[in-house]
Parts: sequence; structure tokens; C-alpha cells
Amino acid sequence: MRILACLRARRVQWRFMSSCNSFDNPEEKRMLEVWAWGKGDAGQLGAGDEKNHKTPHLIARLEAPLNLHLAHMQGLSARTPLSRVFPSLGASDARFSHNQEACALSKGDAEDSCTSPSPSSLGLSCGLFHSALLVDGEVWTWGKGEGGRLGLGSEVPRYTPTSNPHLEDVRNVGLGGLHSAATTEDGSLYTWGFGAFGALGHGMYKAEHFPRRLLLSQDEGENVVYVAGGGSHSAAITSSGDLYTWGRDEGDGRLGHGEDLVTDEGAVNVPLRVLMPEPVLSVSCGGFFTMALTSEGRVWSWGGNANFELGRNDCYTRCEPSIIPEIEDTQVVQIACGGYHSAVLTSDGQVLTWGRGGDGQLGHGSWNNGKTPRVVEDLCHCHIRYIACGSFSTAAVTEDGKLYCWGKNKNHQLGFRGKLDSENIPKQVIFGAEDGQPNKSKSVIAVALGACHGVAVLLSDGV
Repeated sequence: MRILACLRARRVQWRFMSSCNSFDNPEEKRMLEVWAWGKGDAGQLGAGDEKNHKTPHLIARLEAPLNLHLAHMQGLSARTPLSRVFPSLGASDARFSHNQEACALSKGDAEDSCTSPSPSSLGLSCGLFHSALLVDGEVWTWGKGEGGRLGLGSEVPRYTPTSNPHLEDVRNVGLGGLHSAATTEDGSLYTWGFGAFGALGHGMYKAEHFPRRLLLSQDEGENVVYVAGGGSHSAAITSSGDLYTWGRDEGDGRLGHGEDLVTDEGAVNVPLRVLMPEPVLSVSCGGFFTMALTSEGRVWSWGGNANFELGRNDCYTRCEPSIIPEIEDTQVVQIACGGYHSAVLTSDGQVLTWGRGGDGQLGHGSWNNGKTPRVVEDLCHCHIRYIACGSFSTAAVTEDGKLYCWGKNKNHQLGFRGKLDSENIPKQVIFGAEDGQPNKSKSVIAVALGACHGVAVLLSDGV
């Protein structure tokens, strides 16, 4: 029998105890669950150990009211009410409890307040060997701590989700390969972790163990609303739609500043503005390339293109942003970059993928690369509402909360046992199979993939 122990939270739990958020009526709350799977050798699964899990493993629960929004992160075009994305589901603030045999912890004495400057938001992000959960302005991180990537003040790994006391009122989180970043509701941007190749943007290359504020320009009043991390580069967007990038660029153009970009041995260690003709809504950073979604619903890409990851029917590097022709007239609502492949979600619920296909990550039933965007036909019977890319894998969540994964599965990062080390068509992930009690009725509302692991948030049944 699993024992759930509450983790101490700064601001997540107390709202449920205040008069304006009373849950005397069970219809006013939901239970959300956090599950993880894949390789766990660095604690990136948050399961309390270094074990691998071939199928999803329950690591935490969130008790939630009905006002949750999906955070403006992971390539989404905006912060979106959960009820709009998944009409049959509710929404949430959250009370966090961890699935470990540990002593119970409660919130204690937090100040009472019934107002919030913004909607309650939920989001996930995965780096190579670390993970993050954003819930109601609070960030929980776990996994490998080397380089300070967890932002907790040391390089000690964390094997369970740990609240970061150095960040408050967080709007979104973007984990890179070895670094991390977040924006807050007041428009501030923070970065931390490995500083190699200027990925943190502070004008130097040393590690930061704590979140450190980063100014994109000299304007103290700038309002940063979005951040994303790639393997060793980063990108951020202001409220006016200006896009900035920094980090590694060894002539592949991933930063989007043109062929004449002057680097410091392959790095730009301060943010530079990318010249875009339209305001940018979201950005996603791949291994050696970048993709952006603009206010007109158009998708732009630039950077390394050896595996056709730019979607232009050739393998030529692009050092400046340009529209992907095949989907110029397609209304896109979410973008996602993997290590060497790309995916977009359209307004009518279709998923298109392209780029490297050697591990089946395109989902087209082959191991071939895709030169241009192509619909994942095996998902045409579904209405997809959320997507994510890992280094060599892809995931999609349907309108009714089913999760499908495909791509590399050598470390079971797809969440199911397979006969091969990869899957080239989408396959449904079943939750509870690890305990011999598979439950196909659980509804997934968000997912994130790393190099060898995955994390998802589900609506618990029976609540």
C-alpha cells in the first residue's frame, strides 16, 4: 500500500485552508497526480531513488480547485484555461503530496490571502537529467544537481520534488540540457545552472547555484513573459513580442542573428534581440536549432538543419528566422523541438512532425527522416490538445486525456514496454500498469519529455 506524505509548500497548500477557497463541497476540488517513467539514475523521476521505471510511476498528488490554467510554456501560444483545452476537466491551485514513506509535513503558518495577481497555472519541463513542476507560482525541481541546475544553492541531487524557496510568483519554467530558467509575474527573468557557452546569459561562463536575475536589455522595466531552454542555448520573449536568444552558436545559426554574428569561441554570453517581422508568442529550443510561433499563427525556424529539422525540404543551415513554407497557411497553437526533430499542433487538433526519424520519433511508421511537415496519420482519429518532444521521442495528449508516445524507447522513456528499442507509430501509455492495475480512464492534462525520461500530470479518477 502506498503511503502519501505531504511536502511543505510555501504557498501551494494554504489557499485551500482560507475561507474563500474552502473545499467543504467536494465538487469544488479535483485531485491531480504526477507520474514519471524511464531512466532514474540521477533522480530525475522524483521517485525517491535511482531506479528506472519501465512504466509510469506515481510520485505525487495535487489537491486542486477548479481554476487551473496550463502555463504559457512548452511551446503553447498563451496561458490557457484547463477547461478550454480539456472541456470535461476542471482546473486547479494545488496542495502537493509526495508518494514516499516519509514523515508527514503540512503547510504551517502562511499568511492568509484570497486574491491572486494571475490565474493559477500548471506546467512541466524536463532537462537532460532534471525535471520541474510549476504549480500556482511555485517551482518544484528534482534530479541531477551538478552545476546548480536545480537552483537550490548546491550541486546535491534531489530524488523527490523539492520546492525552490528562491523563486516566487513564477509564470513559466524552461529547462535546458544542463541549465534552467524561469520568468515571474512581475516580468523578471532568472537563469541558473551550468554557465558553459553562455547559456545563462550573464556575460560569463561560471555556474549559478541560485536563480539569478537576467536583464534582456538595459530597460529595468522590461516585462519578460516566456523562456525556453535548449541543449546549450536559451530564448526569451517580452510582453511586446520581442524575442531574445543567447548561448551556444558555432556557426549553425541556432541563435538567429545572421551569418555575421560575432561569438566568443562559439558562444554569445548575453541576450541579443532576434529581428522578427511579427510579435512572437512562443519559442522552442532544440539541440542545434530554434523554432518560434508568431501572433499570426505562423511558424518560423532557424539553425542547424543536417536532419531536416527546419522543415524546408533541404539540409542547409539557416542563420536567420524564416517561415516554414509547408505550414505557412496552417493555424498552429503549439510548437515543440526535440534534439533533431520538430512537431507542431494545429488548431484543429492535428500533429505534424519532421526532421530526424531514425528512432521513429516522427510517428510515420518508418525510420526515415522527414524533410517537410507531415501529419501523424495514426493520430487522425484523435483530437490532440497538447504535445511535447524529448531528445529522441514525441508525445501527444488527446482531448479526452489519453497519452500517446513514440520514438526512442531504449530506456523506457515512452512509458511502456516494447519489443524494440524504439516505436515508429504512436502507442498509448497506460497508467497503473506497474502495479498490475492498469487504468485507461485516467486523464492526462500535461506531459514533458527529457532525454531518457518523461513526466505527466493526470486528473485522478474518483474525485
